[in-house]
Amino acid sequence: MPRSHARPRKGSRPVVREPSGGIPLERARLWELAIATALLWLLCFPALIGILQGLGLWHGERRLPAAGAALLAAGLVFGLSHRRPWNRTLPPEQRPRFVRFATWLIGLVLYPSLLMGTVLLFRSGPPPDYATTAAIGLILSTVQGIFSWLEHRKERQSAAARGTDNRD
Repeated sequence: MPRSHARPRKGSRPVVREPSGGIPLERARLWELAIATALLWLLCFPALIGILQGLGLWHGERRLPAAGAALLAAGLVFGLSHRRPWNRTLPPEQRPRFVRFATWLIGLVLYPSLLMGTVLLFRSGPPPDYATTAAIGLILSTVQGIFSWLEHRKERQSAAARGTDNRD
């Protein structure tokens, strides 16, 4: 499937979109990188609060974790945006090291602590214990997994009905 090229403005580089419709981070403009940094900060800030609470180091302070989350988000966006364009269909073990590190950091370190940090930021009173929050996270992940499995199953059934069996 060919990439679509949007008509560039005078003096700007052309926008190259992936077949999925997205713009690769390494080809994004400065304002798009700023938006990506802000969105990643929205993930990093509560996740950092959750990590600090899990380590027993969070006592209600928000400025320092917010600044740390901003540095982490900016570092991730900077590191991912300054890579050469790479083939996104590669197996995970053949992807660039920083891309693998960023995926590991977000998926295994930040995402599990996101719920705990969100609960701590929006709840008044004493903080809940980590086991309760982990149980809530497990329930939410299970529901999300079931919905994803049902959607994947529905896509496979429609592909089988069309005669193209795609078992990805």
